[in-house]
Amino acid sequence: MDDTVAEYRQELIESKSASQDQLDKALLTLSAGAFGITFAFIDNFITGSPKAVGWLFTSWIAWGCTISMSLVAFYLTIKSFAKSITKLDKEPESMFKNPFNTYDKTVKVLNLLSLTGFIIGLITIGIFVKINL
Repeated sequence: MDDTVAEYRQELIESKSASQDQLDKALLTLSAGAFGITFAFIDNFITGSPKAVGWLFTSWIAWGCTISMSLVAFYLTIKSFAKSITKLDKEPESMFKNPFNTYDKTVKVLNLLSLTGFIIGLITIGIFVKINL
């Protein structure tokens, strides 16, 4: 294996490890942050029964989907790196012809859907807050 291929392989291994770290951080940050803030908002700022709770539930569903899709995307990213490492070990020259694999498009779609879900959650919680303040 020449030096360039060896360096590239090492980068893939490091990226795989970093993706696993991001998975843990994303799970804690997104779930605790989005849900925790909304619970604190309801407890501290809304007197009586909240109005239009459908908006609140929609934000929770959107953020739940965001978390789920992000976790799946992280998992597929890890699988993608592992597949690339295997491919690189077997056929180093093929990596320069077609460096992408079957997981890459799926991860891109999931990332876009995750971002969309997060934005929907922000919009719907904003509407809920506006109605209840």
